[in-house]
Amino acid sequence: MTVSFGTFSALIVGRRYYAAHAAAGERIELRREPHNPHDANAIAAYTAGGDKLGHLSRWLARVLAPCVDEIGCALGGTVTAPGSVFATPISVDIHAPARAAAALRRAVGTYWSMWQLSEPPQSCSGGGGSAGRRVLVVSTARGIGDWIGHVSLSGAGGQQVSWAVYSPALPLECVASSQAVFVCVADAAHLLSRLGTAHWTSIALDRTAIGDELLAATPEITRILSCAGAAMAYV
Repeated sequence: MTVSFGTFSALIVGRRYYAAHAAAGERIELRREPHNPHDANAIAAYTAGGDKLGHLSRWLARVLAPCVDEIGCALGGTVTAPGSVFATPISVDIHAPARAAAALRRAVGTYWSMWQLSEPPQSCSGGGGSAGRRVLVVSTARGIGDWIGHVSLSGAGGQQVSWAVYSPALPLECVASSQAVFVCVADAAHLLSRLGTAHWTSIALDRTAIGDELLAATPEITRILSCAGAAMAYV
C-alpha cells in the first residue's frame, strides 16, 4: 500500500535550457534519470504533456534519488508560482509503501523534520472502509496540509475516519475505500475521471485556498463540478 508522507517546497532549476512552461497550479511529473551523464542522481521535471522543464536541484536529487531507487518512493509535484528563466517554485509530494516509513526517515535524515514529513496515522484502512459517507475535498497542496493539520478527522462516537491524499500514483482502490479524500485542484479532474462524481456523498471546494486565478487556470474542474451529482459545498 502506498501512502502520502507529505509535501515540501523545492525548485526546478536549469529552466533557461528548456522551452517548456508550466502555469501555477499545474501538475508536473518528476522522473529519475539514473543515466544522466552530468549527475547519476538527477531527477527531471516534465509537464503533464511530456515536455521537459528542467531538474530538481542537485543537492535535493542526491537526497531523493536513493528514496526512489531503493525504497520505491513515488514523487510528484505542483507548480506554485510562475518563477523565472532560471527556476520555477514547486511543491513536491512524496509517496512510499506504508511499511517503508522507517527507511524513508533514515534516508532523508534531518530533512524529515525540516520538510515536516509524517507517516499518515490512517490511510485506506480502518474506520469503516467504503461504507457510509464519502467526502472529497478539493484544495491546494498548502490547503490540504492545513486541513490535515487542523481538522479533526473523527467520525461519530470517536471512530477513526479512513482518509487519503490523492495523487495519480496512489492505487485507485486506496482512494475508493477512503471515507475522506483530499485532492489538489490540479489533480481533481484526473481523479473524477477515474472515480465519477456519483461516488462521493459530498464534494467540498476549498475556495479559501483556491483563488479565482488558480480556478480559472483549471477550467475543466469547474465544468466537472458544475455537473456533479454529489452535494457541493464551498468552504
